[in-house]
Order: sequence, then C-alpha cells, then structure tokens
Amino acid sequence: MAKATVSPTWNLDDIAEAGLAQPHGHAWQVLKNAAWELWRNRLATAGAVMVLTLLLVAVLAPTIARYDPVKQNYREMLQGPSAAHYFGTDKFGRDIWSRVVWGRSARQSSACWRSSLG
Repeated sequence: MAKATVSPTWNLDDIAEAGLAQPHGHAWQVLKNAAWELWRNRLATAGAVMVLTLLLVAVLAPTIARYDPVKQNYREMLQGPSAAHYFGTDKFGRDIWSRVVWGRSARQSSACWRSSLG
C-alpha cells in the first residue's frame, strides 16, 4: 500500500488515492450500526430513553408546567400531591412540579450553551 504524503494543496483525487474518502452512504451506515448496537444493549436503551425523556420535558416546559415556578401563593402553602399540584407545594405556595420542569429546562439550555462554547 502506498504511503500518503501531505502536500500543501489537496484535491479530491489525492484524498481518494490515499484511501481517506468515504462513500456517500457511510455516515448513514454508521448511524444505523450505532442504533442497532444501542437497541441490542438493554441498559443503553434504557439510558437513551431516560435522556430523551429529559430532553422532551425540557423542550415542553412551557406546555406541561401548569403554574409559574416563582409565583408565591400563600393560600396553598405546604399542600400534598394532588391533581392540582402533582408534587405538592412548598412553604411559599409555589408548585413543585413547575419548579422541577422549569429547572430542568434552564439546566438543559445552559448545558447546551456551555458545550457549544467549548
């Protein structure tokens, strides 16, 4: 096998000759293989489902949170879980479910920003 040499100007023929070029469907095949391996491993599948669920909750926070997470309502202090407040309320009357959902959304967006900045 011929050894590839690096030249200041590369063209497509040099890349193909060096064996570095990938067929067009290679990326799709890699994704298919990764999905198949993920599906075969039950623990990895369970983890992927959990991560996707958390991402879905973060994206749908405005829709699934029924109350403002910071608004205080002293008439509903320290209520237990019910149909009105899924996780109950805290000592200031704030809905705990809304606080969890919005907190997840804020954490997810800050994580995305941090990872995109490097």
